[in-house]
Amino acid sequence: MIENLQWLPAAAGLESLEDLKPSRIQQRVSGTVVRNYDKLYMPIEVGCLLQESKIPNDWKSAWNSVDAYRW
Repeated sequence: MIENLQWLPAAAGLESLEDLKPSRIQQRVSGTVVRNYDKLYMPIEVGCLLQESKIPNDWKSAWNSVDAYRW
């Protein structure tokens, strides 16, 4: 998978993997509706998951159910 990942930017018309942003990735959400990842998944502040008081409300339930010792 990692080896094939190198071809993704070129297929998208980009220079490097760093140029691949959520706005460039699209997902079909219904039969004829397509949305960019930047509309489907709002960005979070860098480092916000390191302090419980800064975890976004939309993330709290999932974040609190995480277990480092189980998949």
